[in-house]
Amino acid sequence: MSTAERVMEAYVAMWNATDEEERRRLAEEALTEGAAVIYPTVVAHGRAETVTAIGHFQERVPGARFIATSVVEQHHGWLRTSWDMTVPDGTVRMQGEDVAEESQDGRLSRVIGFHNPLPERP
Repeated sequence: MSTAERVMEAYVAMWNATDEEERRRLAEEALTEGAAVIYPTVVAHGRAETVTAIGHFQERVPGARFIATSVVEQHHGWLRTSWDMTVPDGTVRMQGEDVAEESQDGRLSRVIGFHNPLPERP
């Protein structure tokens, strides 16, 4: 498994971790200290704020789980991967894609998430 794949695996696990200490540990593995994590409904700057934001997200959407649905595509310091968000009955509630910037040590310095599919043109 490549460094990029391990980092993205830790990043997805961080979103699924319901224990705050576990989220912190995974955040240290996946994110730089000042990482920006930006989604349509979640914006966080830094590891601590990200850990807290994920906790709030879990309160809003209890039982939500993220599942990686693609390999990690990597080029020139950028990563891209897709995911599904499921609810407790296993239904896919949302699909999305992350684009992330790698730091020198391989952790993520910026993650920007998009919801899929893209809206069709009128």
